[in-house]
Order: sequence, then C-alpha cells, then structure tokens
Amino acid sequence: MVPERDNTVAGGGTSVQALRERESARGWVFDVAVRRGADAEPTRHEVSLSWADYEYWSHGQASPSRVAEAAIAALLAARPDLTLPDKLDCSTCRRWTRDFDARIAATL
Repeated sequence: MVPERDNTVAGGGTSVQALRERESARGWVFDVAVRRGADAEPTRHEVSLSWADYEYWSHGQASPSRVAEAAIAALLAARPDLTLPDKLDCSTCRRWTRDFDARIAATL
C-alpha cells in the first residue's frame, strides 16, 4: 500500500498521487491520480516504472512510488498542456522532455 501524500508541482497547481502499487516483471505499476487545479476532477493513469529507471533517477534514495509521482509531476511541469494517456511508462516522460533528468532530480 502506498502512503497518502500529494506532490504539488511548483506554480502549476497540479498534484500527483500514487494510489496503488504492484510489482511487475520489470519493476512496478502504479495507479496514479493527477489533479490539475483545486477544482478539477482527478484523472487516473496506469504508470509503470522499471527497476533501471528507478535506480538511475533515485539511486535508492526515494521510494518507487515517490519516483513515479516525481516523474509525472516533472513531465507536467515541463509540458502543462500535455494530455496524459491512460497508460504510460516513466521512460516515456524522458523522451517527451529534453531536460527531464534534471527536472526529476529537482522534483525528488
């Protein structure tokens, strides 16, 4: 079970929260709620995070759920108008944002 916590993207009014965590063959899969603004209805997404990406971004210093939340938060901070797909892998965030590694480091 993932502990309740909101991560607010600075200046964006967007919160990202991992609601459920499960292991997969390559890492983890999270059910994530994204709320863009206090009055907005949250959207739900299935976000996967590989062990390799987890280690690369956090070096074991943050929980996998925190890294997944930070990845989505960093992506939306860089691309606030982006419509997130129902399912995505955190590595996709890296391909969509040129300076993603620096952004996720700042978010973590």
